[in-house]
Formats: sequence, structure tokens, C-alpha cells
Amino acid sequence: MNFFSKTKFLVAVIIVQSAIILAIVGTMGYHFFRFEQEFRERPRENNQMAKYVAKQLQLTPEQISEFDSLRDKFRRESDNLIRESRDVSKDIMDEITSEKPDISKLKELATKFGKLQEEQKHVMIDHLLELKGKCNTSQQMNFKKLIHRMERQEHNERERNRNREGRPRE
Repeated sequence: MNFFSKTKFLVAVIIVQSAIILAIVGTMGYHFFRFEQEFRERPRENNQMAKYVAKQLQLTPEQISEFDSLRDKFRRESDNLIRESRDVSKDIMDEITSEKPDISKLKELATKFGKLQEEQKHVMIDHLLELKGKCNTSQQMNFKKLIHRMERQEHNERERNRNREGRPRE
């Protein structure tokens, strides 16, 4: 009797594919719940960041109020774009895992995702320029230092994540 008969081979293929699908679904679920947890923790972090920015820029109480309203406006706009990006990303994954992925639809979704990222950058740029416009001359110098410090910190965090994941450096 042949060990790799058609039936046994098909059963083995089905088991392997099932394991792959379970791994994919598990990974997607893990990232979804991790994102939701980070999203819930965001307000607390924002409050700390707002206090830090106010202290670094030596804002007046009126400026703090203006900055808070600008931050809330920015959050609403960026959160909507983040949700849309997440939905498009999910659509891309759904299409990739479909029985017959449509390449043109995938390219269209990738273009849409890119436009959403571009829009997110524009929203961030507009927000930072609005904040900068509310600062006086000495505060603008501190604002510049603060932005550079935040960029370095973000860069260092990306490097730590890359090293933690074992990716080679760029």
C-alpha cells in the first residue's frame, strides 16, 4: 500500500492549510485587540503629552485652551483617517485571502491606502503649523526643539522595534 495515496495526501494538505489559516486569523485578531487596547489608552497618554508640551513651550492658560481644542480637532480628523486606513487594510487582506484575488482591485485598494496615508500627513502638517502659529517668538524656538526631540524619540522607538523584531537596519 502506498503511504502517500491521494486521500492521505489531500488530508495532509487540508491540515496544513487549516493550520496556516488559523495562524493568519490568530495574528489578525492579536493585532486588532492590541490596536484597540492602545486606542483605549490613548487619552491618558494625550493628557500627559499635553502637560509636557505646555510646560516645554511655557504656554499661557489661553494658549493651553487653544492647543487643547486644536488637539481635539486633530484627533477627530486623524482618528477617522486611521479607521478608514484600517478598513482598507482589512479589505486588502480579505481580497488577498479570497479564492481568486483580483489584482486590479488590490492595486486600487493599495492606491486608496496610500492616499489615506498622504491625507494623514497633510492633517498632521496642518495641525503642527496651526500650533506653531499660536506660539510667540520664544515659544517657536522651543517648539522647533520639541519637534526635533519628538522626531528623534520616534526614530529611536522604530529602531528599538526593528531590533526587537530582528530586522536588519536600513
